[in-house]
Amino acid sequence: MTITQSTVTISDVLYLLGGLTAGTHQDGRLFIAPDTKGNLIRFELQDKRGYATAFRKFGLDLLGWESVGPDYSVWHVFPQSADGKSPSDFWNGIAYASHNAKNVELEELARSISFSLLTASLRMRDICREYAFQNLQATKQHVVPGRRFANIRIFELYMALHSFLAEICSARDYLAQFMAVHFLKAKDVRTMAQLYGSLKKFPPDQTPIQDLVLKMCDESSSDGWLARLSRFRNLIIHSAPINKIAKDRWLTANTIDIQGKEFYQIHLGVPLDPIADPNGSYVDALAHFRQLMLLFFGLARTVGDMSGIQPETVSITDADLR
Repeated sequence: MTITQSTVTISDVLYLLGGLTAGTHQDGRLFIAPDTKGNLIRFELQDKRGYATAFRKFGLDLLGWESVGPDYSVWHVFPQSADGKSPSDFWNGIAYASHNAKNVELEELARSISFSLLTASLRMRDICREYAFQNLQATKQHVVPGRRFANIRIFELYMALHSFLAEICSARDYLAQFMAVHFLKAKDVRTMAQLYGSLKKFPPDQTPIQDLVLKMCDESSSDGWLARLSRFRNLIIHSAPINKIAKDRWLTANTIDIQGKEFYQIHLGVPLDPIADPNGSYVDALAHFRQLMLLFFGLARTVGDMSGIQPETVSITDADLR
């Protein structure tokens, strides 16, 4: 047997709001690309730990990064948790702990939560990729700042947004089932809406998850972010595709100045509040859905911590190989 060794180059593509991308140049300096003239602009910053701070000073925000090799990529959401675990890995650890405790029901639910958290995260990666593509197209087409534009590939962006909403709401319902089984000992709950309805009938302070669920699922409350996320999902599944919910089916190429250079920022307007004001204030889809995703990931981590189940790292022993 012959083993051939070779050098594999892995690069990190950093995704920013508006469809801009960034990375580290060969000279070690941070770059952002493209500007409106199609150029790669380098900045006097070489410490990767300072990238996120620099982006905020530029009026940007780091969404995540993709480590890309010859035949694979690994996606990382930003910001990461304090322990460095992704939401999916955290719940996979709960699943493994439940497996070791011989609790098959919780193990299966935790694995379903882990799977859906990962797929929702990857769909956000897809949205970032499509925004980046559209930013590049705006550059190639020399779109007048503030003007609308479109192309055939815009459908891929709509599809990624649609898929993200579907996947994260699958995670929502798996999480509701876990909460019902673990905290309420209830086996007839299948959706977050059912869990919310059940908890509204409970006397106050009957379970640690009660206040949490009642606040985030309350459509009339400013804290009801999960109710608004759910309404987005229901709209695109039952009423109209995402391109019909958007303010305009075309994209807008706004511009931003970064240290004297002009960059495009892609904007696709969706309702800020699809419940109270579905035709009122509009916000950028990428920025808004990313914020909802981070809120949901925070919820998933909170529920996991409240469960009292300590995540365990998967280990393979000799017995597993027999």
